[in-house]
Formats: sequence, structure tokens, C-alpha cells
Amino acid sequence: MAQLIKESLELGIDYDRIPGTEKEVLLKPGAERLNMAFGTYAEFEILEKEVDHFVETKWATKWKSGTAQGLYRYVIKCRIMREGRVLANCIGSCSSLETKYANRPRDCENTVLKMAEKRAYVGATLLALALSNRFTHDKDDIRENERAYDDPRDIDPGPPPPPPREPEPERPAEGYNGSPRHKKALFGRLMADKIDESLWESIERAMMGKSILDLGDVVAGVMRDA
Repeated sequence: MAQLIKESLELGIDYDRIPGTEKEVLLKPGAERLNMAFGTYAEFEILEKEVDHFVETKWATKWKSGTAQGLYRYVIKCRIMREGRVLANCIGSCSSLETKYANRPRDCENTVLKMAEKRAYVGATLLALALSNRFTHDKDDIRENERAYDDPRDIDPGPPPPPPREPEPERPAEGYNGSPRHKKALFGRLMADKIDESLWESIERAMMGKSILDLGDVVAGVMRDA
């Protein structure tokens, strides 16, 4: 068995490691490979199910909470068989109230059913092939859990984006002439660029007849003279 695992099962595809530990988790593809290698197969039975498309349930993640419509729960029994004989059986369950499904139950009825089947299947495979000392199924498929939490609805959005900057003032068709419109555009730019207010009058005098696109050069000259 050890040799078969070493030669046939691939880390990250057939089994995975729980982050921060040496504990290894048998994944469904690995369980399927092992059952194929030993000529065993699975039979499934639904022991319990709870299906309500219209009930409203409350949910909460680390960052937010709300309500969602629909509740699905399945309890599945898996038997590992060979030549008509039961080698082992295991029960697995899954519910749309679990954290990674709770905010979108009506989208995941089939996912909940398949996850319950997978949990039962992997558990029964470990029992049938006496692999409980080699693998664990205390955690679900690690990568599936990570993908579930990658949903944008569950990711911490972080701080709100900064407000948009004021649009750049339109370039006057004529040179700066000190009119209220030109003065507003000029002083708005000086304020946005955090130019010392004591320099504003000198900058305005130097801007007469010039385009506002020349403002950078004018400011630099006034600051240099100051």
C-alpha cells in the first residue's frame, strides 16, 4: 500500500497537507485511484435530507452578515464494495448553513449533496483500505475550501477607496486674465498642489497672459525667487 501511494498518488492532486502540519488529507481523486487499484467500488444511500427552497436563513462570515433564501442538508452513507461484499461504510453530511455556503444556498444545492457524498466516500475508503493511520479526512478538500472563500462576496473588501480627485481644470482658450473663472481654476490648482498660500499673489501676477499649463514653470520660478 505504501509503495502504491508513493508511485500512484500525487501531492496536491490526490492528497494534500494541512498547512502548518505534517498531517495529510486524502482527496477524492486519490480515493478514486485507490479504489480502482484494489477493484473496489462505492454505493451511496441518502439517509437524511432537508430541502426548503423558500426558507430564509441568517448567515455571517468574518466580515459581514445577512440573510439568504433556501436551506439544503444531506446525510449520505457510502459503502465500499468488492464482489458484492461490504468492506466498510461511512456517513458524511453537508449543509448550506456551513460558513462557505451560507450566503448563497440557492446556488449550491447540488454542491452540498456532492460534498456530503465526497466526505462519506473518502471516509469509507480510508476504513476499507486501512489508511486511517496514513491519511485523515478531518478536514475537507483544502483547495475546495480555499476556492469557496475566494468568492468575492466573502473576501474582506478592505478600506473604502479614496474619493476621486477633482478633475483637472479646463485649459482656458486665452491666457490667464485674472477673471473669476480663471482665478478659481488657478487657486484650485494651487490648493490641490499644496502651494504655500503666501505665494499665491506672486504666482497670479506671473501667470498673467500665460496658459494654466505653464503653471508648473511659473510656480517653480516664484519659489526660486522667494
